[in-house]
Amino acid sequence: MPVDLASLTAKTLELVRHDLARQSVRLETSFAPDLPPAQADPQQLQQVLLNLFGNAIQAMAAGADAWLRVEVLGVGDQPAVRVTDGGPGIAADVLPRIFDPFFSTKAEGSGLGLSVSYAIARAHGGDLRVESTPASARRSRCSCRSPPPRAPARRSSAPCWSTTIPTWPKPSPRCW
Repeated sequence: MPVDLASLTAKTLELVRHDLARQSVRLETSFAPDLPPAQADPQQLQQVLLNLFGNAIQAMAAGADAWLRVEVLGVGDQPAVRVTDGGPGIAADVLPRIFDPFFSTKAEGSGLGLSVSYAIARAHGGDLRVESTPASARRSRCSCRSPPPRAPARRSSAPCWSTTIPTWPKPSPRCW
Protein backbone atom coordinates (compact mmCIF):
# COMPACT_ATOMS: atom_id res chain seq x y z
CA MET A 1 0.00 0.00 0.00
CA PRO A 2 1.34 3.49 -0.75
CA VAL A 3 2.61 5.22 2.39
CA ASP A 4 3.56 8.87 2.86
CA LEU A 5 6.94 8.30 4.52
CA ALA A 6 7.22 11.85 5.87
CA SER A 7 3.82 11.65 7.57
CA LEU A 8 4.52 8.18 9.02
CA THR A 9 7.92 9.32 10.28
CA ALA A 10 6.43 12.40 11.96
CA LYS A 11 3.73 10.27 13.64
CA THR A 12 6.34 7.77 14.82
CA LEU A 13 8.51 10.54 16.26
CA GLU A 14 5.49 11.65 18.31
CA LEU A 15 5.45 8.17 19.88
CA VAL A 16 9.03 8.57 21.15
CA ARG A 17 8.81 12.27 22.09
CA HIS A 18 8.63 11.41 25.81
CA ASP A 19 11.79 9.26 25.56
CA LEU A 20 13.59 12.10 23.77
CA ALA A 21 12.61 14.57 26.50
CA ARG A 22 13.53 12.18 29.33
CA GLN A 23 17.03 11.68 27.87
CA SER A 24 17.36 15.40 27.00
CA VAL A 25 17.87 14.52 23.33
CA ARG A 26 17.71 17.41 20.86
CA LEU A 27 15.71 16.38 17.76
CA GLU A 28 16.47 17.72 14.29
CA THR A 29 14.25 16.79 11.34
CA SER A 30 14.38 17.34 7.61
CA PHE A 31 11.64 16.10 5.29
CA ALA A 32 12.21 16.43 1.54
CA PRO A 33 9.14 17.66 -0.35
CA ASP A 34 7.45 15.80 -3.19
CA LEU A 35 8.80 12.30 -2.51
CA PRO A 36 7.01 9.37 -4.08
CA PRO A 37 5.10 7.23 -1.61
CA ALA A 38 6.75 4.12 -0.19
CA GLN A 39 5.17 0.80 -1.08
CA ALA A 40 4.90 -0.72 2.39
CA ASP A 41 2.74 -1.94 5.21
CA PRO A 42 2.54 1.15 7.45
CA GLN A 43 2.51 -0.81 10.73
CA GLN A 44 5.58 -2.83 9.78
CA LEU A 45 7.43 0.24 8.56
CA GLN A 46 6.52 2.03 11.77
CA GLN A 47 8.02 -0.87 13.72
CA VAL A 48 11.30 -0.41 11.83
CA LEU A 49 11.29 3.31 12.63
CA LEU A 50 10.50 2.67 16.30
CA ASN A 51 13.45 0.24 16.49
CA LEU A 52 15.83 2.73 14.84
CA PHE A 53 14.68 5.65 16.99
CA GLY A 54 14.72 3.54 20.18
CA ASN A 55 18.22 2.22 19.52
CA ALA A 56 19.49 5.72 18.83
CA ILE A 57 17.94 7.14 22.00
CA GLN A 58 19.26 4.28 24.13
CA ALA A 59 22.76 4.62 22.67
CA MET A 60 23.12 8.19 23.92
CA ALA A 61 23.78 9.10 27.51
CA ALA A 62 21.52 11.84 28.77
CA GLY A 63 23.43 15.05 28.50
CA ALA A 64 24.03 18.38 26.90
CA ASP A 65 25.19 16.98 23.56
CA ALA A 66 22.63 14.23 22.97
CA TRP A 67 21.07 14.71 19.54
CA LEU A 68 19.05 12.78 16.99
CA ARG A 69 18.70 13.78 13.33
CA VAL A 70 15.89 12.22 11.28
CA GLU A 71 15.74 12.89 7.54
CA VAL A 72 13.17 11.72 5.02
CA LEU A 73 14.82 11.89 1.61
CA GLY A 74 15.07 10.28 -1.78
CA VAL A 75 17.90 7.83 -2.43
CA GLY A 76 17.95 7.11 -6.13
CA ASP A 77 14.33 6.37 -6.97
CA GLN A 78 13.46 5.20 -3.46
CA PRO A 79 12.13 7.18 -0.51
CA ALA A 80 14.24 6.63 2.60
CA VAL A 81 14.60 7.60 6.24
CA ARG A 82 18.08 8.40 7.54
CA VAL A 83 18.59 8.36 11.30
CA THR A 84 21.81 9.80 12.72
CA ASP A 85 22.56 10.01 16.41
CA GLY A 86 25.26 11.52 18.61
CA GLY A 87 25.94 8.25 20.43
CA PRO A 88 29.34 6.64 20.86
CA GLY A 89 29.20 4.66 17.62
CA ILE A 90 29.49 0.90 17.14
CA ALA A 91 32.76 -0.97 17.59
CA ALA A 92 34.27 -2.45 14.41
CA ASP A 93 34.10 -6.01 15.80
CA VAL A 94 30.39 -5.61 16.65
CA LEU A 95 29.20 -3.96 13.42
CA PRO A 96 29.19 -7.16 11.27
CA ARG A 97 26.84 -8.84 13.78
CA ILE A 98 24.21 -6.18 14.41
CA PHE A 99 21.64 -7.80 12.11
CA ASP A 100 22.16 -11.30 13.55
CA PRO A 101 19.09 -12.66 15.36
CA PHE A 102 19.54 -12.68 19.15
CA PHE A 103 22.73 -10.59 19.06
CA SER A 104 22.66 -7.63 21.42
CA THR A 105 25.16 -5.42 23.18
CA LYS A 106 22.51 -4.45 25.74
CA ALA A 107 22.23 -6.40 28.99
CA GLU A 108 18.45 -6.57 28.64
CA GLY A 109 18.22 -6.60 24.83
CA SER A 110 16.55 -9.45 22.96
CA GLY A 111 18.73 -9.00 19.89
CA LEU A 112 15.71 -9.08 17.60
CA GLY A 113 15.07 -5.39 16.89
CA LEU A 114 17.54 -4.82 14.07
CA SER A 115 17.22 -8.36 12.75
CA VAL A 116 13.45 -8.05 12.40
CA SER A 117 13.79 -4.50 11.05
CA TYR A 118 16.22 -5.70 8.37
CA ALA A 119 13.82 -8.50 7.36
CA ILE A 120 10.91 -6.03 7.15
CA ALA A 121 12.89 -3.60 5.00
CA ARG A 122 14.01 -6.37 2.63
CA ALA A 123 10.48 -7.83 2.43
CA HIS A 124 9.30 -4.42 1.21
CA GLY A 125 11.91 -4.27 -1.54
CA GLY A 126 14.09 -1.89 0.44
CA ASP A 127 17.19 -2.07 2.56
CA LEU A 128 18.47 -1.25 6.02
CA ARG A 129 22.05 -0.06 6.35
CA VAL A 130 24.12 1.06 9.29
CA GLU A 131 27.32 3.05 9.13
CA SER A 132 29.36 3.68 12.25
CA THR A 133 32.80 4.04 13.70
CA PRO A 134 33.60 4.15 17.41
CA ALA A 135 33.57 7.63 18.94
CA SER A 136 31.60 9.12 16.03
CA ALA A 137 27.98 9.56 15.07
CA ARG A 138 26.07 6.50 13.97
CA ARG A 139 23.92 6.60 10.86
CA SER A 140 21.14 4.22 9.86
CA ARG A 141 19.12 4.34 6.68
CA CYS A 142 15.97 2.45 5.78
CA SER A 143 14.77 2.65 2.20
CA CYS A 144 11.57 1.35 0.66
CA ARG A 145 10.60 0.84 -2.92
CA SER A 146 8.19 3.20 -4.59
CA PRO A 147 5.07 1.71 -6.10
CA PRO A 148 5.45 0.82 -9.77
CA PRO A 149 3.39 2.71 -12.31
CA ARG A 150 -0.13 1.37 -12.36
CA ALA A 151 -1.02 -0.93 -15.21
CA PRO A 152 -4.61 -1.25 -16.36
CA ALA A 153 -6.48 -3.79 -14.26
CA ARG A 154 -7.24 -7.14 -15.87
CA ARG A 155 -10.18 -9.22 -14.90
CA SER A 156 -9.64 -12.84 -14.04
CA SER A 157 -11.98 -15.41 -12.60
CA ALA A 158 -9.10 -17.43 -11.08
CA PRO A 159 -8.26 -16.71 -7.43
CA CYS A 160 -4.75 -15.49 -6.71
CA TRP A 161 -2.95 -16.68 -3.56
CA SER A 162 0.45 -15.61 -2.36
CA THR A 163 2.39 -16.41 0.79
CA THR A 164 5.67 -14.94 1.92
CA ILE A 165 7.72 -16.91 4.42
CA PRO A 166 10.16 -14.67 6.29
CA THR A 167 13.79 -15.70 6.24
CA TRP A 168 16.70 -14.56 8.35
CA PRO A 169 19.53 -13.81 5.94
CA LYS A 170 22.86 -12.91 7.45
CA PRO A 171 23.50 -9.56 5.80
CA SER A 172 26.71 -7.67 6.01
CA PRO A 173 26.51 -4.00 6.97
CA ARG A 174 27.17 -1.78 4.00
CA CYS A 175 28.09 1.84 3.75
CA TRP A 176 26.58 4.09 1.13
